[in-house]
Amino acid sequence: MARAVRALGEREIQEKISPEILSWRGPGGLPRTMPELLRFFSRVTLLRSGEEGREPEELAGLSQGHDRLLALLGEPFERYYRAVSWGPENWKKSENRLRILSRAIEESPVGVLIADPHGTIEYANPRFLEMTGFPLQELVGQTPRVLKSGRQDEAFYRDLWDTILDGREWRGELCNKRKDGNFYWARASIYPVRCAKGKITHFVAIQVDVTKALEAEAELARARDAADAANRAKSAFLARMSHEIRTPMNGILGMAEILQGTELSSRQHRYLDIIQTSAESLLDIINDILDLSKIEAGAMTLIPAPFDLLKTAEDVMLLMAARARSKGLELVLRYDPETPRRVVGDGGRLRQVMVNLVGNAVKFTDEGHVVLGITSSPLGGGRMTLYLRVADTGVGIAPEDQSRIFEPFSQADNTSSRRYQGTGLGLSISRQLVDLMGGSMAVQSRLGEGTTFSVAIPAGMAPEAEETEERSVTPVIPGKRALVVDDVAPNRLLLEEVLKTRGFDVISVDSAPRARHALWAAEREGRPFSLLLTDRHMPGEDGLALVRSLPGILQVVPPCVLLSSLGDEEEEEKEPLLAEVMTKPLRQTQIDAMLGRIFLGGERGGEKTLPEGGERLSLGLRVLLAEDHPVNQEVGRALLARAGCTVDVAENGKEAVRRYQESPGRYDVILMDCQMPEMDGYEATRRIRALEEGGRHLPILALTASATEDERRRCLDAGMDDVLAKPISLSALTEALGRYAKEGEEGSEGGVLPPEAPKAAPPSPVDRSVLADEVGDDPELVGELYRHFLATHREDMALMEKTLAEGDREALRRAAHRIKGAAASVGARPLAKASEDLERHGLEGREEEILALAERVRQSSQEVQRFLELSGETPGDGA
Repeated sequence: MARAVRALGEREIQEKISPEILSWRGPGGLPRTMPELLRFFSRVTLLRSGEEGREPEELAGLSQGHDRLLALLGEPFERYYRAVSWGPENWKKSENRLRILSRAIEESPVGVLIADPHGTIEYANPRFLEMTGFPLQELVGQTPRVLKSGRQDEAFYRDLWDTILDGREWRGELCNKRKDGNFYWARASIYPVRCAKGKITHFVAIQVDVTKALEAEAELARARDAADAANRAKSAFLARMSHEIRTPMNGILGMAEILQGTELSSRQHRYLDIIQTSAESLLDIINDILDLSKIEAGAMTLIPAPFDLLKTAEDVMLLMAARARSKGLELVLRYDPETPRRVVGDGGRLRQVMVNLVGNAVKFTDEGHVVLGITSSPLGGGRMTLYLRVADTGVGIAPEDQSRIFEPFSQADNTSSRRYQGTGLGLSISRQLVDLMGGSMAVQSRLGEGTTFSVAIPAGMAPEAEETEERSVTPVIPGKRALVVDDVAPNRLLLEEVLKTRGFDVISVDSAPRARHALWAAEREGRPFSLLLTDRHMPGEDGLALVRSLPGILQVVPPCVLLSSLGDEEEEEKEPLLAEVMTKPLRQTQIDAMLGRIFLGGERGGEKTLPEGGERLSLGLRVLLAEDHPVNQEVGRALLARAGCTVDVAENGKEAVRRYQESPGRYDVILMDCQMPEMDGYEATRRIRALEEGGRHLPILALTASATEDERRRCLDAGMDDVLAKPISLSALTEALGRYAKEGEEGSEGGVLPPEAPKAAPPSPVDRSVLADEVGDDPELVGELYRHFLATHREDMALMEKTLAEGDREALRRAAHRIKGAAASVGARPLAKASEDLERHGLEGREEEILALAERVRQSSQEVQRFLELSGETPGDGA
């Protein structure tokens, strides 16, 4: 090499060799003189072709004792070569780097294994040796097969090798075998190492022992499975206990209700009230505990279906009315007119949330009011968010207690001397139900001022046509003025909102004197009020006194509606100056019905109530009671006797089937307990249905202690017509039986009423006074309205027939709803009733029942058309 340098000559080297050609960055810079070059190259080893691609650590072993290595790069440039050199300063850096890398691998907390391209192990760090139990000398030269456990199949290992030979990283879990034969699990990453030319020279495996972690996960899974099994066992136990508890509860509540109808002293009535209240409270606690257990066990399921949200909210307010009245509280429902009435969701569970929140508000409020507000906002795609807001003027909740009131069995006041009793489950159950619906619940409260619970729940929108039909029955009465008198601001706001959406111009005041002045001034100005709505109980002068004073100051007294509390109606209904008496809490449907009666014609009538005290009903039904428990038999006999029914008792399902088989036409209704020895109620119902002949269908009502949606479906699937939950009240029993008494009157085989029962004369197909009252004495307009009704009615009937033929139950229900609404508007009450029954049973009724109801609608339709044609109200253009 030195000779070659001498041959070049110093001048030429200095001209041709530059830092770009001879790469040298050691101390002293580049050699520039001939002596320096000779000394430089005398200590250089020239690498053979192809060796220049080696790593610096490898080149150190090729230096042949010289200070430097010189690599010739590529082909010569003219007569010269491009070269790069390594020297002692490079060796030092490489040694330091190797030392750091070696220490890092040796001291690593993860196992490291290095193998050549054929899989032969060349190195394993101490952690890897510790994991496997092998000494280094036993591993080096072996392949990883020495660690193979046999727990993973060949396809698993083929996939591993295919991945890394393809130059990709493999990640996964390996089950390996230690030297002592025990297995361990390792989470591994295996990847290839390449040289400068891209060729794979080694494979590196990095492993972490996860045996203990996987064992902990498995133990956790076993514990979770055990907990789930325990929850299921608990739920099953609670369900059994529910049945066992409800049987004596049915006896207590049933007998207490029967006793209320007997002659008792005031002290005995007081004692009986305590028994009933205590039993009902116990029943509420049982229901709460059962619901909580279902939620915790994951057994609570939601059943979305279309339902009437407004009616649900109104029912909740009615349910709480007596409790609120006993405390002197006002209950107010504010339902946003822009919120659809019919929505899709689990109406039963949403009702439960409302009951809990409103009930809680009533419990913790001693004076003032409780307001339930419902609004909504659209989400798109047929979805919306419902907002429920329950605000009270009660005791409030301290900030430090607001976070724990949603915990089970927790109350804001947990001291033994707390004033408000209860389990503390209502809010917890409500919160979990809202979570299950995909919603959220929040609370805002101030001590001494009151509390507001806010709920947001996603829901579906009912079909547009269905919602339009619901809104079409809302009366719109433009050009009328109404005066609202109430000392409670939320009640005034409610009436203002509802009446304004019905077309009224509304003024509201908070006292009788102000109302009297407003009425007098309006008449004087020639703009008298068309309607007066006044609260009964107000400070100073009450509403009834206000109404009685009006003839003395007004020339014409407008229709007066008194807003009264439950229990005060008897005196008020006798007042001749009152057009209507509406009981609180006020409901939109109640207000609409009142407006319809006053301004659109119709009979005056308060809300129907069930008989009280010892008054007996006269349903006249012959009932077979299938019940095995003696207490329930006695309660059933007594309640049915109060309802005017004759009763036979079957001890079990087998006896019920036998009695039916012996006398198929003897009974009008069967009350069937679901849980009985020898044969349960489900099987007994299936056998009775199989025995029915000639189109006869005997109503069977289930008696069950499990009032869940699953239980209801099970009963309906077995062939039962309705479900009554134990304990059974007289009102619930008579309401259910009353439906079948009415259906029986209209012609089931043998009749439902005793043969000697007198029958009223059949009603006229059309009450012509309905349209006459609405539009006045205008025969031409009345005839036009009847002609319009017939034209659209024939289209509706054609739609009903089409949906019947196609078997589309939901479309059939909507068609029946349209027929009902149109028939009611022209006074065709029998047709409206027949189509209402078809609407009610359209979704869940059996095929033969649907066909029978549809035939009733056809017959009523034909009678209406014949009546209108024969009466000359419309031209006879055929049916």
